[in-house]
Amino acid sequence: MSLSPIANAVVFKHLQNAVIVLNQHNQVIQLNLAAESLLATTEADVVGQDVAHIFKDQQSLINQFRHIEQITTEITVAGRHFEIQINPLREKGTFVGRAIVLHDITTRKETELALKQQNARMALLYQITAVTHQPLSTQLQEALTLATKMLGMELGIISRISGERYEVQYNFPTDETIHQGQIFDLGLTYCSITMKANHVIAINHMKQSVYSGHPCYVNNNLESYIGTLITVNDVPYGTLNFSSAHPRLHPFRQTDKEFVDLLARWIGTALERQIADTQLQANLSRTEALYRVAQSLIRYADLPDFLHIVTDGVAEALPANRVVLITMDTNDQQVKHVIRGGTGAQYVLDEILFSELEDGLTGWVLRESKPALSPKGKPDPRESPTVQQRRIETNCGSIIVVPVRYRGEVIGTLTAINNPEDRDFDTDDLALLEALANQTAVAIENMRLLEAERERAHQLQLSNEQLDAFSHMVAHDLKSPLALILGYVQLLMMGVSEPEAVENHLGLVFNAAQKMRNIISELLLLASVRKEDVKKRPLAMNYVVKEALKRLSLPLEEEQAQLILPEKWPTALGYGPWVEEIWVNYISNAIKYGGTPPVITLGADEPSDGFIQFWVLDNGPGIDPHNMTKVFQKFIRLEETRATGHGLGLAIVKQIAEMLTGEVGFENRQNGGTKFYFTLPTAPPD
Repeated sequence: MSLSPIANAVVFKHLQNAVIVLNQHNQVIQLNLAAESLLATTEADVVGQDVAHIFKDQQSLINQFRHIEQITTEITVAGRHFEIQINPLREKGTFVGRAIVLHDITTRKETELALKQQNARMALLYQITAVTHQPLSTQLQEALTLATKMLGMELGIISRISGERYEVQYNFPTDETIHQGQIFDLGLTYCSITMKANHVIAINHMKQSVYSGHPCYVNNNLESYIGTLITVNDVPYGTLNFSSAHPRLHPFRQTDKEFVDLLARWIGTALERQIADTQLQANLSRTEALYRVAQSLIRYADLPDFLHIVTDGVAEALPANRVVLITMDTNDQQVKHVIRGGTGAQYVLDEILFSELEDGLTGWVLRESKPALSPKGKPDPRESPTVQQRRIETNCGSIIVVPVRYRGEVIGTLTAINNPEDRDFDTDDLALLEALANQTAVAIENMRLLEAERERAHQLQLSNEQLDAFSHMVAHDLKSPLALILGYVQLLMMGVSEPEAVENHLGLVFNAAQKMRNIISELLLLASVRKEDVKKRPLAMNYVVKEALKRLSLPLEEEQAQLILPEKWPTALGYGPWVEEIWVNYISNAIKYGGTPPVITLGADEPSDGFIQFWVLDNGPGIDPHNMTKVFQKFIRLEETRATGHGLGLAIVKQIAEMLTGEVGFENRQNGGTKFYFTLPTAPPD
């Protein structure tokens, strides 16, 4: 049992493994230096003590070797792992004690544990990444759940960080304490530490760390944390982090850090792929929308139909909740079309006044002649308080407004609006909307030209039809007096008439020639009104009316017509010769269709909305209701038996009034008679 002093000093004392020597009563009789270090004691302090005092935490082991002479097993002492061998000691065949040898296998055990954990984590990562048939949101939630449990943490979060805005995108557990979409100040979270580092941050016991004064610990008492940055396309996206209210019993290992790092990399890659897929789908949708807009130029001949295709296409391409296309005349400040598109189109009014646009982004765009991009969630100083309030009431989030220009002239605006819960529009959306606005402007002008050409073709067709009808009518009306003239001239040439008859024949010839001249004069006047562009001047209406009455003096005298004139006429803008023709036609009709004798009243109303209404009132039977829509049409005779004109008079009146920016009309009076009127612009005060 005893060693020589030399052997004890050189061999036993300096053995690498800890050695404890016991006597046959299991009492310590000798320790080497390694054993003293392991047990944190000295040989003198433990010699003579029962071995159970030294291994008091290994009661099962003590119970074994009291009955078994030789044992090989593993134990843990002071947090370290040992392989322990207990062998009997004999002298001359007699049992005299035991030798306990402890071999430190801590490094090996930790390596094995790390390898085991690594294998488990790799298996978990494979389990997470192998499930590709599920939506990414489901995969991320499942990954967060499994990782939180594997790390033994209480809370796991995948966050989205923008500036100082920390948003929870996924969380485990999914309780009401933390929920998706919840917003925090980044500085109040441990992730503010992570965002400043370029590696995994792992803190076992926050109270004992340098971060014990962090606001998150002060406010929430979260004792342990591990997290790292998630990058998407090499740009910081957010964090993957896990935390608990209790310190770690077992400190985070390197394998834990590697696992969190690998999981964050996979999340970043998955998000990159999702963003790329989303962008691809968005580009595809935008391309399809642009194609539909372009195709609509060919397929749709009606401008409102085409504009509806534009708004629906833009709503799908961006995407946007609602899209509004407004076409307008900025000079006259008139809104022409309000076209709505998108699922939220019901929020847009059917009719909008130009003045209502001035206080909003549309007004700013029209004034500045450049686009406006307005984010959600904060007042835009370019809008009035009233518009800002209406923006809230109509559930508006982000807004883009771009001008629709054609050859430098703004002909409208194109507006895209999202809901508050939708994403903010960005510069890519703005560029797309501007491209669509440019395409729309060209299409609108092309459509206007097409419609104008169609209208011209339609008017030409009507004109040809009317001229064809008129040619037959005029040919008949010219043929009759011409035949009469030829007949009486032939009689005169033959000299067969009596002197009295000659005078009568000449009178009839003169009347027929006068009738032919009137027909030709009406044709010439119609041609001049259709072609000439005259300058409007203030009119001395009493003089114009006087000249008209001179031309009608003979029929007025023959019909013994009674005229009632105002004492004073208001001053209007017009062209004297044309306005004279209006009076001639109206008074002539009053003579023809008035009572017996005709009572004709001329007058004018007080100016209203910048126009003056002049009128002629007769005492005739009025106009048959069936003919009321035909009164001002060309080449129409309402009463063939009484009419002596050729269907041009009132049509010329209408055309003259419209050329002078006025209008015409008539009304049957309750007490009999018909009032024909025309309007002219009021002359300025000077």
